Amino acid sequence: MINAINCIYLLVGGNAMKTKSTMNYPDFETSVLITISRPFPKEYVIEIMKKGLENSDLTFLALEKKDNDDTQIGQWISNPSFIELYITDSFIENHFIKSTNNLDTFHENLTQLVQPLIDFTSEIKRNNNSKRARPFPHFSVFYKTRDKYKFQFMFDHLEDKEQFLKSFKLIFDTINLYNKKGLNKLRSTIKKTYNQRNI
Repeated sequence: MINAINCIYLLVGGNAMKTKSTMNYPDFETSVLITISRPFPKEYVIEIMKKGLENSDLTFLALEKKDNDDTQIGQWISNPSFIELYITDSFIENHFIKSTNNLDTFHENLTQLVQPLIDFTSEIKRNNNSKRARPFPHFSVFYKTRDKYKFQFMFDHLEDKEQFLKSFKLIFDTINLYNKKGLNKLRSTIKKTYNQRNI
């Protein structure tokens, strides 16, 4: 499923039932996982993201993807992003919902990290007015729900810092809406549309 949300597109995937096929999703114990590919070296990511968070409970792991080791190829219809952020329920519950100071620091660091992508996509948009049939996500956010659906929020046409932060917050609002207890139109629509036997 692809829904346009500002500059964000949402894809939904999950674990296939009654088949041997399973969509890969990394295991990690930190608050977030950041995977990067060239031209972003892991050391560059760590240096930016650790500022102000060295002794906090908002932890992150940075992993560098190899050119021939992208586990998403063939599993999502989108191209792999340069920077991919995997978020957890603990990150949402302990930082986003509580609006902690660590979250503000994380936002500042993340914005600095993706600034080269913002500059790059802005330049492309200025020099190319043609419309593409599908997004090219330079930055993506991944989240696995408690009922095993996997969301990929793809950022397309990042133009400025304010737009990025607004769109980033919108991701968490969408996740919180999906996780909201009781009658839930978003969750029921996704489950109705994406029966896991067909994912």
